[in-house]
Amino acid sequence: WSPILPLVLGSNGATLEAATRLRETGVLVGAMRPPTVPEGTARLRLSVSAAHTGADIEEIASAVIRCVPGRTKA
Repeated sequence: WSPILPLVLGSNGATLEAATRLRETGVLVGAMRPPTVPEGTARLRLSVSAAHTGADIEEIASAVIRCVPGRTKA
């Protein structure tokens, strides 16, 4: 288990759009794109900590489902 959860979206555009939508809901994520990650593997980088409550995690998962195209499960 790691406190960093990658969500690979593939394209730079989809990753940036999802990061912006999540930020607008109050969820801060990193948008990792080449050259940081290999071409075609752009991803969101979600970080969790012991300071997050179960309710926080549920809220983040719900935001991901709403804001990331093609996601029906977190």
